[in-house]
Parts: sequence; C-alpha cells; structure tokens
Amino acid sequence: MRTTLFRFSIILLLTSCSHPSKEESAKWVYIEDGACYMERERAKIDYEKGIIKYAVYNYSSSLKTDSVIKSILERYNIEYENLGENCKNDSNCYGIYMLSKIEEKYGEGFINSLITVVKSQVEK
Repeated sequence: MRTTLFRFSIILLLTSCSHPSKEESAKWVYIEDGACYMERERAKIDYEKGIIKYAVYNYSSSLKTDSVIKSILERYNIEYENLGENCKNDSNCYGIYMLSKIEEKYGEGFINSLITVVKSQVEK
C-alpha cells in the first residue's frame, strides 16, 4: 500500500508541473496579461478595504514556517497566504502589488527582515 501511494505521489508530482508547448506558451502570455490585470485590480480593491496580504508562491513547504510567518505578520495586521507551487510561472501580480503597499507602509526590506526572523525562530 505504501509503495503504491509513493509511486502515485511521484507520478502526480512529475505530471503536475508539466511545461507547455511553444504554442501553449504564446497563448499563456496573452491570458497571463489579462489575469495579471485582474489580480492587480483585486489587490487594489482589497487594499482600499483595509486588507493587506503577503501572498507568495511556495515560500516554504513547512507548516511550522508558515505558522511562524503568519503569527509575525498578524502583529502588523498583514494576512499571509502561501500560494503553493508555481508550475505555470504565474507572475503573482496580486502579491507584487501588495508587497509594494507593505513596503510603502513599513519600509523597503521589511518583509526580508521578517523572513530573517522567521528563519531564526524555525531553526531553534
């Protein structure tokens, strides 16, 4: 049973991040631009509502790391969302916009300094 589950997991992992053909890539660029615009607009609306969110792709695979990041960001009224793996090379326009607002409010390098704190806490 374990062997079957392990094999299934490996197959799923290998097929979930398949790379598109050149034709698919060309189509994706067009779709991504529209998606990026929509993400940025959603981020602007959230920000106007007072929602500030640090959203990143696959920062960590550790639940402990995610919980430490989340607890530290909550002190600053910033939500945290780990978006998982980025198999399609999405640009995360929502996250980029929010990061710019976070840095505007708390200073450039704010998130990087928090990540350093997180790493030190997780490594204990």
